Parts: sequence; structure tokens; C-alpha cells
Amino acid sequence: MLLGGDFRQILPVIPKGTRQDTVNASISKSYLWHSAQVHTLSINMTLRQADKKFAEWILSVGNGTTATVETYAGSHEDGEKIVIADEFMLLKSDNPYQLISDAAYPNFVENYLNRSYLTDRAILAPTNASAQEMNSYLLSKVPSAEKEYLSSDTISFESTPTDDWTKNYTQEYLNSLEYSGLLTHKLCLKVGAPVMMLCNLNQRNGLCNGTRMVVSRLGHRVLEAQIMTGTHSRTESQVALYLPRPVFSHGQLYVALSRVTTPEGLKVLDDTEGTSQRDIVTNIVSREVFSNMNTSESQI
Repeated sequence: MLLGGDFRQILPVIPKGTRQDTVNASISKSYLWHSAQVHTLSINMTLRQADKKFAEWILSVGNGTTATVETYAGSHEDGEKIVIADEFMLLKSDNPYQLISDAAYPNFVENYLNRSYLTDRAILAPTNASAQEMNSYLLSKVPSAEKEYLSSDTISFESTPTDDWTKNYTQEYLNSLEYSGLLTHKLCLKVGAPVMMLCNLNQRNGLCNGTRMVVSRLGHRVLEAQIMTGTHSRTESQVALYLPRPVFSHGQLYVALSRVTTPEGLKVLDDTEGTSQRDIVTNIVSREVFSNMNTSESQI
């Protein structure tokens, strides 16, 4: 059996779990791990070889070996403060949404129908709430009529006691619930807006989790969208990382930084409340997940 992965990336999500719970859920802590033969790839195929120094810096962020700022030293649970070069950092603004969107999507209104323009760019954020706010801002820039779709939320009486739970859980309360991997109660769309599929519907035809599409028609119950070509890659030439709050789990910062294909394509906006220096951000690495990596190097 051949398995592939990167322990620098986000570890398994354990609802309400501690840091140790998350680390212990990793395959590297399995009782079968001693039987695995581990090979590491030594060449970053995403970045140009001319950007070797940049690639090494990203690896140091993922390994937790990049230099930290002692003045801001705290517990490993909360992460460590690291310095990001000024060339990647954006100055704070009174309108952070405009600043970060212009960094990733310059001249958006003139180019939003250009699919090649959309496929190579992304705005990343640590929480769904921040991503939703950015999506709403960019959607407001699309010059077409907006259509609103509402979810139908009800209690499954087959799985509840005989009591009438509708008295305790009103329709308004059900509509307010938000869960990871599920859309919010209200979904606003426009023709020409880019959207992303959140599950695997038909992998043979390219309808997979992460597939990006452009809305072409909005019906009452059905919408039509066209798949953007070349959107199955997890890398972009232009990435803007928006941090209205610090990252909160192992690998989040590394994953975001490693999405970009060139140093010139990376911009970071640290809009965390109370920050005084624009080039210092939080990085969280659970180093114990690397503790039993007996590896051999493979140049692939």
C-alpha cells in the first residue's frame, strides 16, 4: 500500500480535542507505523528552482525551525511569533477587504469573466467566517443581479424523543446554526460569480471537492455553472493571506504559504487586533508529530 502526505500540513480534526488528541490521531502515532517505510521528496516541483531559498523558508515554517521573536515568546499551544519579510507583507488599511482583494484580484471588475484570471488566484483565511466576509465583499463587486437561496432546516422526528422539540428549537435557531463543511442558511449568488464544489459528486467528470466553477444561470431550484479548466491544482500564482485573527492549529500557516508558486505571488495582511508590527505573525507547529520519522530521501 502506498500512502502520500505531508505532516507539516493540518493534522486530523478532533472536535473539542486537545493538542495531544490531535497529534495522537495522526497516522505517525499508529501502532502500525513502525512497519512503514518512509521516503521524503527532496525537490519542490511547485516552485522554480531559482526560488530555492523561498522554498527552504516555507519548509522551515512547516517544520517549526524558522527564527522566532523572543519578545513575543509564549506557549507552544498558542504558537510562536515569526518574522515574515516586508516584501510579502501588506500595510494595514481602514478597508482591509479592498486591500486584500486588490492584492489577489487586481482590476477584479474588468477581469472577473476571464477564467484564466480566476483560476490562478486565491484569498486564504484561517476561519470560515473570514472567508465568508471576503466572499460577500467580492460578490458585491460583480455587476449582475443577486439571487438568494435559503436552506430548509427541520428536526428529524425519527431520531428525537416523543416530546415536541420544535418548541425548544425554533426555525430561526435552526437557520442560525453553522457547521464546517456545510453552507450557511442563506446563499447569495450572481451570474458570473466563481463558486467551489464542497463534495465529490462525479469524479470521472471532474465534479470533485475543490472544483471551481463559474455560475452561468440562476434558476428557482437549480443553478447552472461551467467548470473552469485547469482548476484541480492546489497551487496559485497569486495568493493573498488574510489574517483578521492568528492561525489556531498546526500547519495552517504552512499550508497557506505553500499554495503560491512564486515569491512574487505572495501577499500577507495581518489585521489581528492589537498587533503593532506588520511583519510578525503567529505560527503553530506540533513538533512532536515529527518525533518518529525514520526517513530516506527520494529525488522525485
